[in-house]
Amino acid sequence: LVFISAPYSSGLIIAAFLAMIAGVQTENWQKRRLKND
Repeated sequence: LVFISAPYSSGLIIAAFLAMIAGVQTENWQKRRLKND
């Protein structure tokens, strides 16, 4: 169980981290788009 759950949990952490980065980038992109308008 430990061998299965360890990579799974680290994968979830990486997925959450990537989602956070993607959210910040889209937020910056939306701000830039508002400035251009």
